[in-house]
Amino acid sequence: MNKKIQKTLAMLLVTGNLLISNATVFASEGNIKNVIPNTVTTMPVEKLIVQSFNYAPNSGPSANSIIQSGGIIQMGDVGLAVKDVQNAMVRVSLLSASDVDGYFGQKTKTAVINFQKTWLKHNSSMSVDGIVGNSTWACIQFALE
Repeated sequence: MNKKIQKTLAMLLVTGNLLISNATVFASEGNIKNVIPNTVTTMPVEKLIVQSFNYAPNSGPSANSIIQSGGIIQMGDVGLAVKDVQNAMVRVSLLSASDVDGYFGQKTKTAVINFQKTWLKHNSSMSVDGIVGNSTWACIQFALE
């Protein structure tokens, strides 16, 4: 988006709607939507591109916080949420403690895929894709109990 279209934009996907706050205008699917600054506006979203988060390895929100807000944890992400996933994979013996670094790389993705393959029989809504979303995180929490 160019600077004429966007000045400040904060987005959150909640039940198929995009909430926009502190925005001036927003372009969605080629249509420009005017937004009153310092308000919250809701508009339907047909397609959402989930972006990776990138914090320092020892900062950022927890995995619980990201998952509860509808987010995912995936390859390329960095932060405490990734450490939460990695520590969980260590506890289920799919990753070694030396691999806990806060960077979601190939080893973490492989561990998550192996976990998903094992737990797929318990949760058919879980995809085997190496991405930690709500279904995978729920199974991880159950496995750690």
